[in-house]
Amino acid sequence: MEIVDLITSYLPYALYLIGFLVVFSITKRGFNLIQSFWVQSNPNQWLLVIQNGKLVKAGVGLKCFVLPNQTYVTFPSKIEKVSFNANNVTKEMQGLEVSGFAIWSVNRESDGPFKCYKYTQGSNANENVKIMCESIVRHQIANHALQEVLTNRNMLRDSMKVDLQKQLSGWGIWLETVEITDVKICSKSLFEDLQAEFRQEARLKAEAIRVETNNKVEKNRLESDLLLAKSRADTETERSKYQGEESIKRQTQQAIIQQKEQSLELQRIKQEQELQIARIQKDSAVQLEKKKKEQEQERLEKEFALEMFKKTVEAEKNLDGAALQKYIVDSTERIYQRLPLKEISVNSYIGPEGVSNISALLPAISMVNNLQKK
Repeated sequence: MEIVDLITSYLPYALYLIGFLVVFSITKRGFNLIQSFWVQSNPNQWLLVIQNGKLVKAGVGLKCFVLPNQTYVTFPSKIEKVSFNANNVTKEMQGLEVSGFAIWSVNRESDGPFKCYKYTQGSNANENVKIMCESIVRHQIANHALQEVLTNRNMLRDSMKVDLQKQLSGWGIWLETVEITDVKICSKSLFEDLQAEFRQEARLKAEAIRVETNNKVEKNRLESDLLLAKSRADTETERSKYQGEESIKRQTQQAIIQQKEQSLELQRIKQEQELQIARIQKDSAVQLEKKKKEQEQERLEKEFALEMFKKTVEAEKNLDGAALQKYIVDSTERIYQRLPLKEISVNSYIGPEGVSNISALLPAISMVNNLQKK
C-alpha cells in the first residue's frame, strides 16, 4: 500500500520528465534537419546552388539554405596561370617561336561559374587553355608579316585576347590577360641578317656619338684650360696688385714710423739741448755765484788786509821793536787762518849783504807749524 502511494506521488514528475525528453529529442532532430539545409563556403571558394540542372545561386564565401530538391558544390576561386610556346611560319615563310603566358579565372557573369565547374573540374583545364593559346598564336603568326610580329607585340596580344576570350567564354572562363614574353627567329642566319642593318646603324650612331663626345670633351677641356688660364692671370694680377698695395701701405707705414721716430728724436734732442742749456745756465749761475763769492772774499780780504795794514801802521807807531815783531806774527797768523790754504812754502832769501837773517824766519816757521796743527 505504501509503495502504491509512493508511486502515485512521484508519477506526475515522471510524466513531466518524459514529456521534456520527448520535446528535447524532437527539437534536436528538427534543428539538425534545419542545419542540414544550411550550407556555406570559405572566403576562397565558390558555392554553387543547383536545381534541376540550372544555377540558382553562386558566390564566393556564400552562406545560404538549400532546399531538399536542390544541390550545392564548392570549388576554388583562385586564378590560374598558363604558359605557352608556339612555332609557325609568317607570310614570308620565315619560322618564328613565340612564348608567353595567359592568366584566367572563373567568369562571374550569368551562369559562368556553373559552366566553369562543369567543363574544368575533374579535367586538366590549364592544358586545354594552353592548347587554345598555342593554336591562336600559330594562326596569328601565319596571318602576319615577320616585321609586324617582331615589332608590334601589342597587336599580337590584343588579337590573341579577343579570339581566346570568344573560345573560353563557353567554358565559363574569364581571360584576365595575355602577355607575350619572347619572340625568336628560328633561323640563325636570318636573325643575323635582320640585325645587320640595325647593327651597322647602331655602330654608326655609336661612332657618331663617340666622335661628338670626344669633340665635346676636347671643347670642354679647351674651355676649361682657357678659364683656368684666365683665372690664373686674374689671380696673378690680383696678387701683384695686392702686393703693390701692401708694399705702398708698408712703405707709408714705415715713413709714418720714421717721421714719428724723427719727431721723437727731435724732441729728445730738444730736451737734451734744453737740459744742457739748463745745466749750463745752472753751472754759469754757480760759477757766477762762486765768482761773486770769490770776489766778495777777495774784497773782504783786501779790506781786512787794508784794515790790518792801517792797524799795523798805527801799532808800529806806538810799539817798540819786540812788541811790533810779535804783533806782526800774530796778525799774519790770523790772516792765514781765514784763507783757504792747504800748504804753505816758506822761502828764505839772503840779502845783498850776504847775511842770513834766520832770526826773522823763525817766527814765520812757528806760525806755519801752528797753522798745520790747527
